[in-house]
Amino acid sequence: MSQEAIRTAWRNLAADVSWPVPYVDSVSAALDPSTLPDLWSTLQFDAYETSQIGIGPLPQDHRERGGVIVVVWGRAGVGDSSVIDASQLCRDAAFAWTGFPSGYTRGDMGSPDDPQPSGDGLWYGAQFTAEYRYDYVQS
Repeated sequence: MSQEAIRTAWRNLAADVSWPVPYVDSVSAALDPSTLPDLWSTLQFDAYETSQIGIGPLPQDHRERGGVIVVVWGRAGVGDSSVIDASQLCRDAAFAWTGFPSGYTRGDMGSPDDPQPSGDGLWYGAQFTAEYRYDYVQS
């Protein structure tokens, strides 16, 4: 799981007026499909590695490399255009966002992948991964 500062910054972005679709925090949450909007987004946080980059006594400098997976879901049966378009708009909003913490470096941000159905068949989703590097001090 990514550092709290990363999770908070991305959640703030998804709650911002510039975010094009409703955001649903699905981390450790049981979702009721009947209450979800027809088009919505969620975030997944994946820290690939964390390493100590400082030498000497505490506090130590650390570097985390990871990816934030942005998933846009739309109700199945209405085509793929709205999901693909919304995913691209989310990617554009992430490129423009300036609210990331000090020490955050944006990495590659791939294009939305080909949409895929959910396991329950109720949703159709597209995602992209926003890779990052985050340097921070841990005391």
